[in-house]
Amino acid sequence: MTHYRLAIVVLTWNHCDYTLECLDSLLQQHIPHMLYVVDNNSSDNTVEAVRERYPAAHVIVNNQNDGFAGGNNIGLHKAFSDGANAVLVLNNDARLAPDALTPLVDSLHRYPHAGLLNPLILFAQEPHRVWYAGATLYALAGWSFHKEYNAPRETIPTYVRSTRRATGCALIITRDCYERIGVFDESLFMYCEDLEYSLRAIKAGFSVLLVPESVVYHHVSVSTGEKAPDPVYYSTRNMIVTMDRHLPLPMGLQTLRRLLIVAGQMYYVAKRPRAFGRIRDIWGGYWDARRHELGSRHP
Repeated sequence: MTHYRLAIVVLTWNHCDYTLECLDSLLQQHIPHMLYVVDNNSSDNTVEAVRERYPAAHVIVNNQNDGFAGGNNIGLHKAFSDGANAVLVLNNDARLAPDALTPLVDSLHRYPHAGLLNPLILFAQEPHRVWYAGATLYALAGWSFHKEYNAPRETIPTYVRSTRRATGCALIITRDCYERIGVFDESLFMYCEDLEYSLRAIKAGFSVLLVPESVVYHHVSVSTGEKAPDPVYYSTRNMIVTMDRHLPLPMGLQTLRRLLIVAGQMYYVAKRPRAFGRIRDIWGGYWDARRHELGSRHP
């Protein structure tokens, strides 16, 4: 039986207080692990605080914001190069419940075909309702939704099961999966990287599993923030690109699916603040997907 040498990669971009809360939760785990903190050019005191409070952590500082994919890829390369058999990619706005790692590592032993594993993820705010308990993917519409969203935790069955797509909020990647399919697609910059990675893993023959006995709490949207640049731009653009790439359709149906993705995003932002600007960003994402202009959004 493989002895899993586990590493944890925490990507940071400001929000030092949440980062320290995240790292404190790792002290309550019974599974030994290596810790890598990759900082995406924070402007606060995150790097200094992490180095002072967690001297054993490997701290990697980028001189620019490389996005979710680029930042995490640096940590993945380093962790696997240092001998990890599996890596937990963990948002800095998430914290692990006590001993959350044990069910995940147990599942690595029980399900050797698994390439990606997620815990049950709850909102950090009371009363800790469900944020992620697996996800659906409707290929013809280009829509994906978290299952059991906002449901009470006690309604979620505890057995391990497969799901259509993982979330990158708290994601274990096995060495076999990493060596077969590589790292996150940096051309997406942020949003949908976890979906795109899941589709590649499934195509390569790996399972994507939910392990509900492992629990993580998530301060939703802190890592990007309500004032972060262009979230609906990236989610629109990258969903179109990912669907076109991995689940292609005849031209007419493909065009319809692209418009359904736009419609779904518009429905989402219609009653949110700054709706007009967000709708403009949605169409910007649509046209950049059509032009295949990827990476960080051009000013």
